[in-house]
Amino acid sequence: MQLSRTRTSGFATNQGSAKILPGSLHAPFPFIFHTGRTSTGDFVSEQIWDRIRYNSRLTALLIYLKHHIDEPISLAEAANVACMHRTAFSRFFHRTTGISFRQFVHAFRINRATLLMGRSDDSITNIAAAVGYSDFSTFERAFKEFTGVCPREYRRKVWIAKDHAA
Repeated sequence: MQLSRTRTSGFATNQGSAKILPGSLHAPFPFIFHTGRTSTGDFVSEQIWDRIRYNSRLTALLIYLKHHIDEPISLAEAANVACMHRTAFSRFFHRTTGISFRQFVHAFRINRATLLMGRSDDSITNIAAAVGYSDFSTFERAFKEFTGVCPREYRRKVWIAKDHAA
């Protein structure tokens, strides 16, 4: 399967269909890297992950996001986790990663949702709630923005890929 990608604002977009990759190349956050979007399998570029991984403030934030993914996460909360003022954190995050904190949270949640769709028989509505989207239409719009397909189509492709792998 041929994947072509372009980068816009630190996000990788795929012109073809995503290849589902088992496992992970990046611990301790394996659920982030798995859909074949970039060379690491993520919706966020490898350069951004390197900047986050090697920054103690942002690593602490990743751990917080992992444990609170199903809750609303404000910029003020994130700034508190990073031990910074809200405005300073916003500038710091954007300067460090090249994307806004809100964009990052959406990518983080959609990555988790794609993993859950491949591993779980839960309804897509339940998965949306499990990754912090209380409004399904917002989840569906964000999901399509990052994956290029609606959640139902993505799940169908995952199940077809599983059937062929078995």
